[in-house]
Amino acid sequence: MIVNCVAREDKGSRKSGRLRTAGYIPAVIYGSNFSNHVIALNDKEIREALRKLGENALVKVEIDGKLETAMIKDIQRVPVGNKILHIDLQQVSSTERIQVQVPIILVGRELKANEGVLQQQLDGLDIDCLAVDIPRNITIDVSHLGVGDSFTVSDIKVEGDFTIVNDGEEVIASIVAATMQEEAEDGGEEVDASDVTEVSSSNEGSEE
Repeated sequence: MIVNCVAREDKGSRKSGRLRTAGYIPAVIYGSNFSNHVIALNDKEIREALRKLGENALVKVEIDGKLETAMIKDIQRVPVGNKILHIDLQQVSSTERIQVQVPIILVGRELKANEGVLQQQLDGLDIDCLAVDIPRNITIDVSHLGVGDSFTVSDIKVEGDFTIVNDGEEVIASIVAATMQEEAEDGGEEVDASDVTEVSSSNEGSEE
């Protein structure tokens, strides 16, 4: 997907504000054998790429008259809302393997009452692949898990041209008993007053 961009010389906050008003987002593109370029991306087009392809989207931008393939590496947003402040792009080659993190999506999490609570310990999976083979996400069905069961990285059935970097024993999700979850949220059991031994002050009654 092609995203139009313009060269950006001034990097001050005032200039960046004017760019956003004009419909552009401040950005930078860099690579291992590629000079850094300070640019501004078309706001509407980059948002469309994110919507269709996800945050690991591959886009094409024209730099010095040449179309370069780049991966969205980092997005800075305002703390509240979805406004994008800045984007980092990494220039990539179609023949170069890269490491990237893709989000994990759990499905089949609808549990009936008293069947336990699903806990997700890992939100993203680190993979190694060609840039063109990056999956948008990794979907894992946890509907078969019962209380006390867990799903680890080694349980993933790889469907795609990528290699998983994470340790196979890393837990992605588990089902715990509802009572255990409630105790963890409460911060432990309350102490009964009858279990507390009252200690008198050593000075009590010492004064005449």
